[in-house]
Amino acid sequence: MRRSVSAWLPGAIVTALGVGFFVGGLSYGLAHDGRMAPGLMPALTGLGMIVFGLLLVVSELRSSRATGTAAAVPAEVTERTPIRVGGSDATDAAVEKPSDNMESDIADREERHRLRPWFILAAMVGSLVLAPYIGLIPALALGAFVMMKFVEREPWIASIAVSVLILIASWYVFDDFLEVNLPWGVFAGVM
Repeated sequence: MRRSVSAWLPGAIVTALGVGFFVGGLSYGLAHDGRMAPGLMPALTGLGMIVFGLLLVVSELRSSRATGTAAAVPAEVTERTPIRVGGSDATDAAVEKPSDNMESDIADREERHRLRPWFILAAMVGSLVLAPYIGLIPALALGAFVMMKFVEREPWIASIAVSVLILIASWYVFDDFLEVNLPWGVFAGVM
């Protein structure tokens, strides 16, 4: 894939996801009997994603035209070098000097994590596909777990704990506090 395409592709994906959220939100309805309907928050989230995705695309296209490349790389990266103080090496003090291998470090990092955005996208799409079957909030909590455990490589305990907290907090906010009728799928009678 050309570098210029890979620079604006994340913004285009965010915009496309935003369109999906917006259309999905409209299908649930924005208001019902003067109250907020289940589709209002996804529609507003979708609008925000569309705006920010388009801003990302425009920003990347402008920076690629201005610099002649898709991504601007900082001019220098510094590394710590010990200095001699009073006849001994002082490991706490450091002088900053430019690093010669900055570009290779960036390329190595991009190569190791180049599929990461696709895993995140797959987890998001998977959550949305599962939402009608297992419910929106359980699907989003499951998606958060998958991203934390398998993308961010967090420990099992932290991934489970945060996912359960997301599930409980989301249920409380949307079902009890806002009284929004969200799709619960197989949990419709339980929640």
